[in-house]
Amino acid sequence: MRDESGFSLLEITISIAVLVLLSGFIIQMFVTSIHLNRRAYNLDMGVNAAIRAIETLKGEPMIEGVTIAHYYDSNWNLVSIEAELSEAHTEKVKFVLIVDAEEDESYEYEVFTDFDLSGNYVVCSGGAKLYKLAAAVYEVKPNEEHEVIVSFNTCKYQQLR
Repeated sequence: MRDESGFSLLEITISIAVLVLLSGFIIQMFVTSIHLNRRAYNLDMGVNAAIRAIETLKGEPMIEGVTIAHYYDSNWNLVSIEAELSEAHTEKVKFVLIVDAEEDESYEYEVFTDFDLSGNYVVCSGGAKLYKLAAAVYEVKPNEEHEVIVSFNTCKYQQLR
Protein backbone atom coordinates (compact mmCIF):
# COMPACT_ATOMS: atom_id res chain seq x y z
CA MET A 1 0.00 0.00 0.00
CA ARG A 2 1.02 3.48 -0.91
CA ASP A 3 1.07 6.34 1.61
CA GLU A 4 -1.46 9.02 0.43
CA SER A 5 -0.45 11.82 2.81
CA GLY A 6 0.76 15.23 1.49
CA PHE A 7 -0.11 17.28 -1.58
CA SER A 8 0.13 16.22 -5.18
CA LEU A 9 2.12 18.21 -7.74
CA LEU A 10 -1.12 19.29 -9.43
CA GLU A 11 -2.54 20.71 -6.18
CA ILE A 12 0.64 22.68 -5.48
CA THR A 13 0.73 24.04 -9.07
CA ILE A 14 -2.91 25.20 -8.88
CA SER A 15 -2.39 26.87 -5.49
CA ILE A 16 0.72 28.71 -6.77
CA ALA A 17 -1.24 29.90 -9.86
CA VAL A 18 -4.04 31.24 -7.66
CA LEU A 19 -1.50 32.95 -5.40
CA VAL A 20 0.20 34.61 -8.42
CA LEU A 21 -3.15 35.89 -9.73
CA LEU A 22 -4.15 37.33 -6.36
CA SER A 23 -0.74 38.90 -5.75
CA GLY A 24 -0.94 40.58 -9.19
CA PHE A 25 -4.15 42.34 -8.17
CA ILE A 26 -2.71 43.33 -4.81
CA ILE A 27 0.45 44.77 -6.40
CA GLN A 28 -1.70 46.71 -8.89
CA MET A 29 -3.72 48.15 -5.97
CA PHE A 30 -0.49 49.26 -4.25
CA VAL A 31 0.80 50.96 -7.41
CA THR A 32 -2.55 52.71 -7.91
CA SER A 33 -2.66 53.84 -4.28
CA ILE A 34 0.88 55.27 -4.55
CA HIS A 35 -0.14 57.20 -7.67
CA LEU A 36 -3.36 58.51 -6.06
CA ASN A 37 -1.49 59.40 -2.87
CA ARG A 38 1.00 61.48 -4.88
CA ARG A 39 -1.82 63.26 -6.75
CA ALA A 40 -3.59 64.03 -3.46
CA TYR A 41 -0.33 65.35 -1.99
CA ASN A 42 0.21 67.59 -5.04
CA LEU A 43 -3.37 68.85 -4.83
CA ASP A 44 -2.98 69.60 -1.13
CA MET A 45 0.32 71.41 -1.64
CA GLY A 46 -1.08 73.32 -4.63
CA VAL A 47 -4.09 74.48 -2.62
CA ASN A 48 -1.84 75.55 0.25
CA ALA A 49 0.50 77.47 -2.07
CA ALA A 50 -2.39 79.22 -3.85
CA ILE A 51 -4.13 80.19 -0.59
CA ARG A 52 -0.86 81.42 0.91
CA ALA A 53 -0.17 83.60 -2.15
CA ILE A 54 -3.71 85.01 -2.25
CA GLU A 55 -3.75 85.74 1.49
CA THR A 56 -0.37 87.48 1.17
CA LEU A 57 -1.75 89.65 -1.62
CA LYS A 58 -4.87 90.42 0.40
CA GLY A 59 -2.72 91.69 3.25
CA GLU A 60 -0.70 94.07 1.09
CA PRO A 61 -1.70 97.32 -0.62
CA MET A 62 -2.76 96.45 -4.15
CA ILE A 63 -0.78 97.42 -7.22
CA GLU A 64 -2.56 97.47 -10.56
CA GLY A 65 -1.94 94.54 -12.88
CA VAL A 66 0.24 92.45 -10.56
CA THR A 67 1.21 88.97 -11.71
CA ILE A 68 3.18 86.73 -9.38
CA ALA A 69 4.79 83.46 -10.46
CA HIS A 70 6.34 80.93 -8.09
CA TYR A 71 8.17 77.86 -9.35
CA TYR A 72 8.38 74.60 -7.38
CA ASP A 73 10.31 71.37 -7.75
CA SER A 74 8.76 67.91 -7.38
CA ASN A 75 8.97 68.15 -3.55
CA TRP A 76 7.29 71.58 -3.51
CA ASN A 77 10.48 73.48 -2.67
CA LEU A 78 10.71 76.94 -4.23
CA VAL A 79 13.03 77.08 -7.23
CA SER A 80 14.68 80.45 -7.77
CA ILE A 81 14.37 81.57 -11.36
CA GLU A 82 16.42 84.27 -13.04
CA ALA A 83 14.95 86.60 -15.66
CA GLU A 84 15.28 83.92 -18.34
CA LEU A 85 14.56 80.29 -17.72
CA SER A 86 17.61 78.20 -18.50
CA GLU A 87 17.25 74.58 -19.50
CA ALA A 88 18.69 73.48 -16.15
CA HIS A 89 15.98 75.45 -14.32
CA THR A 90 13.13 74.17 -16.47
CA GLU A 91 14.16 70.59 -15.69
CA LYS A 92 13.82 71.32 -11.96
CA VAL A 93 10.44 73.03 -12.26
CA LYS A 94 7.52 70.64 -11.81
CA PHE A 95 4.82 73.06 -10.61
CA VAL A 96 4.05 76.72 -11.34
CA LEU A 97 1.81 78.99 -9.27
CA ILE A 98 0.53 82.09 -11.06
CA VAL A 99 -1.47 84.78 -9.25
CA ASP A 100 -3.04 87.69 -11.14
CA ALA A 101 -4.53 90.78 -9.55
CA GLU A 102 -6.46 93.36 -11.50
CA GLU A 103 -8.80 96.17 -10.57
CA ASP A 104 -12.48 95.81 -11.37
CA GLU A 105 -13.17 99.15 -13.06
CA SER A 106 -16.92 98.77 -12.69
CA TYR A 107 -16.76 98.87 -8.89
CA GLU A 108 -16.13 101.97 -6.79
CA TYR A 109 -18.19 103.09 -3.79
CA GLU A 110 -17.97 106.10 -1.56
CA VAL A 111 -19.32 104.22 1.47
CA PHE A 112 -19.23 100.50 2.09
CA THR A 113 -19.80 98.11 4.98
CA ASP A 114 -17.36 95.62 6.37
CA PHE A 115 -16.43 93.76 9.55
CA ASP A 116 -13.48 94.81 11.68
CA LEU A 117 -11.02 92.41 13.32
CA SER A 118 -13.31 91.93 16.31
CA GLY A 119 -16.18 90.89 14.06
CA ASN A 120 -18.11 94.14 14.61
CA TYR A 121 -20.14 95.55 11.74
CA VAL A 122 -18.66 98.87 10.61
CA VAL A 123 -19.34 101.41 7.88
CA CYS A 124 -16.23 102.60 6.06
CA SER A 125 -16.17 105.88 4.23
CA GLY A 126 -13.74 107.28 1.72
CA GLY A 127 -14.58 104.79 -1.00
CA ALA A 128 -13.24 101.41 -1.94
CA LYS A 129 -11.91 99.57 -4.95
CA LEU A 130 -12.51 95.96 -5.80
CA TYR A 131 -9.62 93.83 -7.02
CA LYS A 132 -10.08 90.44 -8.65
CA LEU A 133 -7.49 87.87 -7.59
CA ALA A 134 -7.00 84.68 -9.57
CA ALA A 135 -4.55 81.92 -8.67
CA ALA A 136 -3.77 78.76 -10.62
CA VAL A 137 -1.29 75.96 -10.01
CA TYR A 138 -0.05 74.01 -13.03
CA GLU A 139 1.86 70.76 -13.21
CA VAL A 140 4.63 71.17 -15.77
CA LYS A 141 4.79 68.26 -18.17
CA PRO A 142 7.56 68.28 -20.79
CA ASN A 143 6.30 68.19 -24.38
CA GLU A 144 2.68 68.22 -23.17
CA GLU A 145 0.11 70.80 -22.21
CA HIS A 146 0.45 71.76 -18.55
CA GLU A 147 -2.25 70.30 -16.30
CA VAL A 148 -4.17 72.62 -13.97
CA ILE A 149 -4.05 71.18 -10.47
CA VAL A 150 -6.11 73.86 -8.76
CA SER A 151 -7.46 77.35 -9.47
CA PHE A 152 -9.04 79.97 -7.22
CA ASN A 153 -10.82 83.24 -7.84
CA THR A 154 -11.52 85.73 -5.08
CA CYS A 155 -11.83 89.46 -4.48
CA LYS A 156 -10.20 92.06 -2.30
CA TYR A 157 -11.77 95.32 -1.26
CA GLN A 158 -9.30 98.09 -0.62
CA GLN A 159 -10.43 101.19 1.15
CA LEU A 160 -9.33 104.44 -0.50
CA ARG A 161 -7.65 106.87 1.83
